[in-house]
Amino acid sequence: MAETAVNIVIEKLVPLLREEGNLLRGIHDDVTSIKDLLESMTSFLKDADAKAERPNMSIGVKTWVKQTREMATHIEDVIDEYLRRVAHRRNKRGFIGFFLKTCHFVRGLCARHEIASEIQLVKQRVLQIQQTSEAYRFISTEQTSFSPSRRDDMLFDPRMASLYTEEAELVGIQTLRDKLIGWSIGEVESRRSVSSLVGMGGLGKTTLAKKVFDNPKFTECFHWRAWITVSQSYKNEDILRNMIAEFHRVKEEFVPEGIETMDLKLLIDTLREYLKEKRYAVVFDDVWTTNLWECVKLALPDNNKGSRIIITTRKSEVAASCRDALSDQVYDVEPLSPDMAWELFCKKRFRVSGGYCPPELEEIATTIVSRCGGLPLAIVAISGLLQTKGEDVSQWRKLLDSLSSELESNPN
Repeated sequence: MAETAVNIVIEKLVPLLREEGNLLRGIHDDVTSIKDLLESMTSFLKDADAKAERPNMSIGVKTWVKQTREMATHIEDVIDEYLRRVAHRRNKRGFIGFFLKTCHFVRGLCARHEIASEIQLVKQRVLQIQQTSEAYRFISTEQTSFSPSRRDDMLFDPRMASLYTEEAELVGIQTLRDKLIGWSIGEVESRRSVSSLVGMGGLGKTTLAKKVFDNPKFTECFHWRAWITVSQSYKNEDILRNMIAEFHRVKEEFVPEGIETMDLKLLIDTLREYLKEKRYAVVFDDVWTTNLWECVKLALPDNNKGSRIIITTRKSEVAASCRDALSDQVYDVEPLSPDMAWELFCKKRFRVSGGYCPPELEEIATTIVSRCGGLPLAIVAISGLLQTKGEDVSQWRKLLDSLSSELESNPN
């Protein structure tokens, strides 16, 4: 049935959209668009399938259902080919694949342009089929097998844990955290000022920004504040709406009516009017393009109240574009030193024993930690996996061997 075929494709597209930015750069928006189009089609595919089974139904309906089913199969083949050529080892190794992706060891980008062209053709075909469906006036139904709540569950980002790191587990970021807090609450610079945290994925930029944002000194100084997660796929209007909602939520105020229907200019005007006499702070987490700041800065008045903006990004050009004044700063977040990496690993893996590593595990544990390249997210991930291995040296050795095998196959 066409409904089943399309739902299978959607299930494959959702985890695909969670790939690291380097793997999907240039095709992320197209894949998102295809997923959204297919989801809108599922509301009437049940009715289309039922009509196609009727003996007296027109050939046109049967042909449309057949085309939809074939289109879904083709998309599935494109996804499978992409995964085979770019990310196939992740599927074979499970958690190891995620760990390696976190460490940026998997960077098979040679197939990107070819796949991107295929994705463009698929998108055009889906649009054609969707437009054709309007002529048959299929009945929409909410009883689809792929519910919104199920999609939300699949879209859970494992990096969400970065927002909830306990103070006792922090390693290597305390100095910069305190520096950012001092910059935020200081009275030296009354102009709106921006600090950007830049570095590769997994370095702890989000954790650092969140520890500043949640610090009591920070919250006491900024009664109007907002945390905005941006990521690669976003709309300027949605970012501005989220800002409005966050400012009002923090102040326990009702969100203004009608913001869902406001256009970009009205949203900017609404924020400027609301913030014009206020000292505010905003964190924009995971920014990928220079366009984001060019838009949102129009909504953030430079009112000489000492407002502060923190931006986290992997791209140095994004950080550089946010420097509108001499007081704006860019901080390069570096990997942990070997000693700090070891400290973080012991805190996470041997928490119960107060961070004490048994002597029989020390050599192999040191080697495993060195493979993490000083990336806190990778260290936390591998520590979690080793929690399931107990203190069996042979199990730790198997994990190290599997890591070594993957790294030899993916030297970059």
